[in-house]
Amino acid sequence: MTFTISGKSNKKLVMNDENDKRKFTMTYKGSRKNIHVVMKNRKRSVIYTVYPEVYANKPQVKIFSGEECILTCNCINMFIDRELTFRFMGDIRYRLKDTNENEGTNSVYDVIDERDKKSIGRITVLRDEKGVRSFSAGIDDDYYRDYMVLFPLCLELCYYKNEK
Repeated sequence: MTFTISGKSNKKLVMNDENDKRKFTMTYKGSRKNIHVVMKNRKRSVIYTVYPEVYANKPQVKIFSGEECILTCNCINMFIDRELTFRFMGDIRYRLKDTNENEGTNSVYDVIDERDKKSIGRITVLRDEKGVRSFSAGIDDDYYRDYMVLFPLCLELCYYKNEK
C-alpha cells in the first residue's frame, strides 16, 4: 500500500492513496495545550482519535478507537537516531527507525515489524522549497493495517510539530 499525507490547511491533513484518491481526513481539534487529532473516513465518520502527551520529557501518542486505546506510540530517541515504538494492545508490534539516509532535506524512516524482525515499509518526510512537509509511505500489502496511516502523524506530533 502506497499513500501520501499532506497538509490541506493549518488544521487539516489529507491522506491520498496511490491513485490520488482521498481516503482519510485528519483534523486538529482543541486548544494549543489540549490538542488532539480526529481521523475521519470519506463518509465523515470518526475512526480514530489521537492524543499527544509528554511522558518523562519524551513525546507519547495514544490512539483511540471509540473508547478503547488500541495503539500507544512512545518516542525512544529524540535527536540522534530517532526511533518510535508502537504498542498494539500492550505488546510492541512496530518500530519506526531513522535510516540516516537523508535525501537532501528529506528524512527516511524504516517501518519494522517486531514480531518478524523485518522491514515492512518506509516513510519519507518530504519538504518543498517553502518548507511545507508532506509524508510519503509505502507499506507491504501483507502487513498493512488501517491504523498505519497514523504512523506519519505520530512522526509529525513527536518530531516536527514545533519546526517551522
